Amino acid sequence: MIPRRALLFLFLLALSHSSAGRMVDPLYQARQTLNSALVSNRFAEKINTENIVNADTVSTTPGGDPYTNKLVVVRQVRNPQTGALELETGTTADKTPYELEYNPQHPGADPETGLLKKPNVRPQLALANAKQTALQTAALSQVAQNIKFMDMQIVDLMKGQ
Repeated sequence: MIPRRALLFLFLLALSHSSAGRMVDPLYQARQTLNSALVSNRFAEKINTENIVNADTVSTTPGGDPYTNKLVVVRQVRNPQTGALELETGTTADKTPYELEYNPQHPGADPETGLLKKPNVRPQLALANAKQTALQTAALSQVAQNIKFMDMQIVDLMKGQ
């Protein structure tokens, strides 16, 4: 077993490591990364909900486009000040073609062909994405609890307990 003073020394040594020459707390970096992941997940949940809600939204303008499915795009970057990994999150339009339905009485149908463009949202996939995002959020909550536990352990080591 490693003595508590040696653990504290190793922790303080780890604090001194930084890409920018500053002292950086690895648990601070972990919290920054966790926060970024939670924000990214919240954004993904919003987009998933938007897709599900608009799965049947068609245009009321003759020949107009219906709701277009949005895809969440995530990019990993390193924060130059803290060295923490962070996520940049955005959306892009799904390029899947719209489904066409013959419905000449609908106000959004093409006046010449009578075809109505239906949204390219696939409800089953949107629901699966929503479930996956919820599972990721639950896992991130567990990571938050683990970081909190590590913080308490460090405080106990510093107190000499």
